[in-house]
Amino acid sequence: MLRFCLLSSGSAGNALLVASATTKILIDVGLSFRQLHCRAEAVGESLDGLRAVFITHEHNDHVSGAGVLARRTGIPFHMTPGTAAGLPSGTGAVSRVALFEAGDAVSVDDMIVTSFPVSHDAADPVGYVVESGGA
Repeated sequence: MLRFCLLSSGSAGNALLVASATTKILIDVGLSFRQLHCRAEAVGESLDGLRAVFITHEHNDHVSGAGVLARRTGIPFHMTPGTAAGLPSGTGAVSRVALFEAGDAVSVDDMIVTSFPVSHDAADPVGYVVESGGA
């Protein structure tokens, strides 16, 4: 079973924690490292063991915390080439970028994350379907 925890949604930042019994991923990281931790704790979760981040598009409210999270965790950040190319300079370095094309599926432990193209005013935006291989 998957647990979806909306940590933030809106122009001030977007972040969704998805957890299975063994795996945790984030979809977008538009919050500070501290806010991510506080909001995860508020819903009975933690970011310990976070395995990957999936970015929907390059707007600041979806990526503002990416640089710090990347430096502190070293986990891979999955995104399309257009999103990677459009990351704002203020995001900071994201060292482990894993590129994919819209429509591709990525496996992270017991999760399968399938992307699909969406219409939005961004370079190469995608949405995600998350499935658990253990469910």
